[in-house]
Amino acid sequence: MDEFADVAVSGADPIESREGFARLLDRIEGNGVRVVIIEDASRLARQLVTQELAILAFDRGGSSALAADLIKRRLSVRVPEAGGAAGGGLMG
Repeated sequence: MDEFADVAVSGADPIESREGFARLLDRIEGNGVRVVIIEDASRLARQLVTQELAILAFDRGGSSALAADLIKRRLSVRVPEAGGAAGGGLMG
């Protein structure tokens, strides 16, 4: 497992200008990485076009991306029980 970061780079910056992102793509291509875990989706990209380009880059390398902050949010959403009553289990 490796960690890649672009220090002092905004989620609004294009992915082509990010050294850490380029190193990540090199690692994906050279090592067969299957899953990339992103700490916070907004740090990857704030603009939809930039986000889509990043996802396409992962896909071309045969990888999937998971955003840890979105997983945490999804797990904390309560879903109604059968019968319509509020409460119940967690979405997972």
